[in-house]
Amino acid sequence: MIGRWLTSRWTIFVAGLLLGSVFLNRLWDEASSELHAEEMVNFLPNGSFESDGPGPAGADWVFDERKMKNKGTIARVDQPVGEGAKGLQFIPAAANAQAGAEPLGVGQIIPYAKIGVGQLSLSASLGAEGGASVTVGVVGLRRNGSEVARGAITTNQGGAELALSSTMIEFKKPKDVAQLLVFVVAGGGSGKAFVDGIVIAPAKAAGAVLEDDEPMTAEIRVDAGRVIRPIPRTLFGTNVEWIDNGNGILDPRTGRFDETVIRLAREAGVSQIRYPGGLFSDHFHWKESIGPRERRPMKQHFPKGPSSKLNLGTDEAIELASKMDAELFITANAGSGTAEEAAEWVRYFQTKGKVRYWEVGNELYMKSFDANSPPAFDTTPAAYADQVVAFAEAMRKVEPTLLIGAIGADNFTTFPLTDHPQWTKTVLSRASGSIDFLAVHNAYAPLVVDGKGNPGDIYLAMLAAPVHIRQSLAKVSKLIDQTPPRDAQRIKLAVTEWGPFFSVGPTAPYLDHPKTLGSALFVASTMKVFLESPRVEIAHFFKLSEPTFMGWIGPHNKKMIPKAPLFALEIFAKHFGTELVESATTSPTFDAPAAGLMPSASKVPWFEVVASKDSSGRVFLVGINKHFTQPMKAKINLVGFEPTRTGAAWTLTGTGIDAHTGTELPRIPGLTWARQMEIPPSKRMNKGNPSEVTLTQQRVTIEGPTFEYTFPARSVTSIEMTSAGAARP
Repeated sequence: MIGRWLTSRWTIFVAGLLLGSVFLNRLWDEASSELHAEEMVNFLPNGSFESDGPGPAGADWVFDERKMKNKGTIARVDQPVGEGAKGLQFIPAAANAQAGAEPLGVGQIIPYAKIGVGQLSLSASLGAEGGASVTVGVVGLRRNGSEVARGAITTNQGGAELALSSTMIEFKKPKDVAQLLVFVVAGGGSGKAFVDGIVIAPAKAAGAVLEDDEPMTAEIRVDAGRVIRPIPRTLFGTNVEWIDNGNGILDPRTGRFDETVIRLAREAGVSQIRYPGGLFSDHFHWKESIGPRERRPMKQHFPKGPSSKLNLGTDEAIELASKMDAELFITANAGSGTAEEAAEWVRYFQTKGKVRYWEVGNELYMKSFDANSPPAFDTTPAAYADQVVAFAEAMRKVEPTLLIGAIGADNFTTFPLTDHPQWTKTVLSRASGSIDFLAVHNAYAPLVVDGKGNPGDIYLAMLAAPVHIRQSLAKVSKLIDQTPPRDAQRIKLAVTEWGPFFSVGPTAPYLDHPKTLGSALFVASTMKVFLESPRVEIAHFFKLSEPTFMGWIGPHNKKMIPKAPLFALEIFAKHFGTELVESATTSPTFDAPAAGLMPSASKVPWFEVVASKDSSGRVFLVGINKHFTQPMKAKINLVGFEPTRTGAAWTLTGTGIDAHTGTELPRIPGLTWARQMEIPPSKRMNKGNPSEVTLTQQRVTIEGPTFEYTFPARSVTSIEMTSAGAARP
């Protein structure tokens, strides 16, 4: 699971690999110049590597030759460059990829006394190829060397062509900052990485939204005659793990399921269940999960981890899917299991009811980050691809019609979430003939590691994240296009874990924010991306129900109730059509700064739409208004469709962008949850209640194929329209 990475990856990278005392002291000793913020556009000397100097990066940059021995080479080159005549090239050697090694890099210290700017922008042009990566980072340091705040940008793919990336660093108490440590480091043990045009400059504060009842305006066009594609029902899936009685769904004393959870899942239109887990699937041996429950073992969730009785086993998963009117999607154990074990599981399911979809393993491309992290397998992409081929062959000998998926490793964040940059390309090159889909997890946001940053900015970054998700899915799709034509035509995309995700740990001030109305707007916008991405046919939100922060169903006054994101899913699963049709809109836009692990984004629409129709002659228009306070007055033009005068609108909205239905974190002796951050101007996070977020239906008067409708602030609305021709006798 991605939370495993968030708990430790950044700290290890910055503190453990770069801020070693020898390197830090040398940088500190060589800092000499004072900078005047009001006189400079770029606070960083020689950020474009134009000035000659004693080291490989030129003037002002420090290179520790002793510590970098055998790590590779650094040189100023004349191609590629982002500006001027020079750029910086890294060629990492094999020793650079060794675990725990300080990476090949250069750095410099900038005295902060005369800068005095609370928010800084970091930008650079980056490129990488052949397994290398490059990261540019800034760390604010106190006089004693302790850290105040940090930010970084990175790339691990895309080739030698440079692409601009940026982020923002905020110092809430600028007086605490004595120096800025700026570093440029290369990852990997092969290939080349490039950087040019590093700029550190003042950043304009973003995210402040004032109360304003004056509506914005938009124009919408829907062409009901232009069908884009059928809408796969498999887009409305979820995750249910075997641990802790299926995340609390099963009562181990009675063997009964929580009927409220099942009812809510059915009402929301959940169509598929991914089982037995993400991380936990690669430690799950199915034969231990069958037979009388009283005879099943207590099993560790992972080696040296907590334990559960294996109560939600294979037969219980089948029963749960049946009760929810959903189908199972199985993740086979490719971490500690074998192809033969998976094939036997296929055979067992044949006696109970065939399962169509099988995924080979989960996130096997990740390492264990520290002693407190769950163990990971860190399989190489070539070895994993060979596993996929072997698993597929063994499983299809039992059932030839299975749809089998391999796992991909791609993301759009400002720091790579995989240790193998070429994973997806390698897996596809070796195993494309054996798979029907590629499973990715690149639709989490906003991934706030340390909880720092302007609250409004963090929400803007989350609401802009679907822009990056769309681009990331398109990039993966292009990799599939490079496989043999027969494979490229067949292979689809599955996003088997996705959803609003902020941070982990009881001290995190955004831990419980996945339940807010703002998170629901992210869900709706991401669903639009899935619908409009031609290859995406499967999606599983993470996860259905549990007593902490990750479930989309949670406890309130000892009862399980839906959270706002589940309402957003319901709009698409129950109040939408079966065929996607062409739609377009124009609306005001916003710029989102980088926040958490989300890159910055510009000209993101405050308002977006997606449309569909069904076989009964109805047309559906979903409008997503992301603005915190302003309604959106839209002129709607329907082409190829004459509506009746009366329609219906399903509207999800609430009292504020951080409003929620009042689900509660569990009370655990000795554990105190951090007070959760509130988002201005509403500041509703600590006032949750079922009445704070609602999904309601109302009648709509439609004046003809061109009419106006005002979409409330911070809302998702589905307008359902019936054809006038279909309504005539």
